[in-house]
Amino acid sequence: MLTSKPTLKDVQSAQLSTASIVRKTPILTSEYFNELLGMELFFKCENFQKAGSFKIRGATNTVLQLTQKELDRGIATASSGNHG
Repeated sequence: MLTSKPTLKDVQSAQLSTASIVRKTPILTSEYFNELLGMELFFKCENFQKAGSFKIRGATNTVLQLTQKELDRGIATASSGNHG
């Protein structure tokens, strides 16, 4: 389990291991907000995930890193949002 700041290699590894489960979501911009704020903003649209949030990425990556002994004990989740 990751206990320090993730590296680019960690992120790339997580992307590869979760690719068959996690949807590739678009990055969009908004002319309205860009003009309003005088900068270019980018929105990663994780609301297009099956669960409706980014949490599926971290949860899937974490579960895929568990040992068989840990998996045998079961997995429980809790969320005040749309993930649990």
